[in-house]
Amino acid sequence: MRARRHLLPLSLLLLLAAPPPAARAAPECDVQVSFVDFGRVDGKRRSQVSGEVMVLCDRPTRFVLSLSEGHGSYGERRMRGPDGTALRYNIYVDPARRRVWGDGAGGTARLVGRNDGRRPTIVPVYGEVARGQPARSGHYSDQLLVSVER
Repeated sequence: MRARRHLLPLSLLLLLAAPPPAARAAPECDVQVSFVDFGRVDGKRRSQVSGEVMVLCDRPTRFVLSLSEGHGSYGERRMRGPDGTALRYNIYVDPARRRVWGDGAGGTARLVGRNDGRRPTIVPVYGEVARGQPARSGHYSDQLLVSVER
């Protein structure tokens, strides 16, 4: 298993990481994460967005993408905002927003895919800010770590 670490800016910042290189040669994969930007959020309504993870490897390989908790927990991630305020949100692997993207433990799901070594594999992800949250006006963010295994 070979991995590398990258930091990528996001409105909900997703950081990219992978385990340390293994003794034997493994496929090299380049991973990019798009912004997951909720834009303006109305606290009385759910705010839903989507993003994507792009994986391109130097030869055909299977990959698994895991996501850290960030601030909060897998059940309720939190974006931090002005004066310590927070917004509850989560990131999902399905458009129905039922399966939380995580590390595969405790009911969370990991994203599994395959890359042919020629064209990027695009993996969609889905975000949602819970409704009914009183929040101050301002910028809210979180930092998440995407782990890539091959």
